[in-house]
Amino acid sequence: MDIKLTKGNEPLYIQLYNCIADAVEHGYIQNRTKLPSRRKMAEDLDIAEITVDAAYAMLQDTGYVTIIPRQGCFVSFKAPENNGDIPWDTASGERYIFTPNGIDKTMFPRADYAKIVKNILYNDGFDILSHPQKNGEFVLRNAISKYLYSFRDIKCSPHQVIVGAGQEYLITSFFSVFDDDIIFAMEDSGYSRSYYAFTSYNRKIKTIPTGMNGLNIDDLYSSGAKVFYAAPYHHFPTGHKMTRRQKEQLIEWVSESPDRYIIEDCFDCEINWESSESLFSMDKNNRVVLLNSFSRSICSSFRISYMVIPDPLLSLWRKKHRYYYSLVPQLDQYALAEFIDKGHFVKHYKKMRKLYKERREILKASLINTFKDKVRISENSDNVCVIITLKIGIPENEIILKARNAGVRIFLIKNHCIDSILMPDCTFILGIGELTGSQIKEAVRELYNALLVPGQQT
Repeated sequence: MDIKLTKGNEPLYIQLYNCIADAVEHGYIQNRTKLPSRRKMAEDLDIAEITVDAAYAMLQDTGYVTIIPRQGCFVSFKAPENNGDIPWDTASGERYIFTPNGIDKTMFPRADYAKIVKNILYNDGFDILSHPQKNGEFVLRNAISKYLYSFRDIKCSPHQVIVGAGQEYLITSFFSVFDDDIIFAMEDSGYSRSYYAFTSYNRKIKTIPTGMNGLNIDDLYSSGAKVFYAAPYHHFPTGHKMTRRQKEQLIEWVSESPDRYIIEDCFDCEINWESSESLFSMDKNNRVVLLNSFSRSICSSFRISYMVIPDPLLSLWRKKHRYYYSLVPQLDQYALAEFIDKGHFVKHYKKMRKLYKERREILKASLINTFKDKVRISENSDNVCVIITLKIGIPENEIILKARNAGVRIFLIKNHCIDSILMPDCTFILGIGELTGSQIKEAVRELYNALLVPGQQT
């Protein structure tokens, strides 16, 4: 594979993505070809593994490759002459996209945010041209700290908050605090991008088999892990939320040994409509690291994330990262801080929480009224995704094909898991973030006609 990267204005991971995508489109890399591992590609090109990881993730998102856990990255591109569709051109094939990663960007208060940015640019009180603060600008860390205390009952000081450009960036930087022989654990059928962030750092990762009902604490004990990655508010993709008892068991586990820690990923905590106590607040021994991002509660372009590190680990983290910088532009940090301090952030996600709840109920009602006993809706369907199992006697791949021909894109839940074998067949995860209520109803009707109405199947 002839790949040439140059130091210029375009980031290396985008150059790598374009090179591979172009080679696939022109047939230089055949379908089902296994791409080099992240480590091998990084060594060959003399670039960082995280750069390769970002390029591979983009290739997967745009339909060029499929990443199979523990096996590798395989080309899975279907050329336009086969299906008339360009991977990223969703308008060409489907009118209704139930993407589980979607959020409604139209509701973002652009005028309020634009006013904040304008004031910062012309306000001498904010010097966006000054030398950046290493762990993130104090004004943002302070705003996050106040928000966590006021609205989530999480007590931390600004010096404990570390700002970074994306959760994967923070996770990999945090790993260096621990010795190389430390075993990390996360739930299998969990968030695959976090898993690849772990493995790209060459850590010992143990995945603990979990289903739709979450973690069995006995499996965590038997794993020998010292650090456990948990998503208590919305376990992606299963949608499971930890019960109070499951949280208490985790706190018991982490408290039994002085070298155990929990990384609490607050994925979707703001836009879930049932608040619950955080592991960070329940912990009395400074063993929980809080991790969160604004990319879901505001919009995906906000690549701003933060960690809250307990004091005993904070001094160690600082020693390991004397030259750490958050990589988030100062203007973005100042603007987000003011967006939070002026109440826009809380107002926005509460509005979105209500909107997503309404859409979720519309989707569930439409599915039940249309498919009746041919569909089973998971009990975990109480966030921005609805999980369904179709019982119509058609193989899952055929369901996807028929749906796409009818202009509806749905997603198998197993394709979003670390280990797909743990998920039931014909089970789909339907995101409601990018569809209106009327579009949801139309999409369900089109899906039913494509799958179950004689003479209308294609």
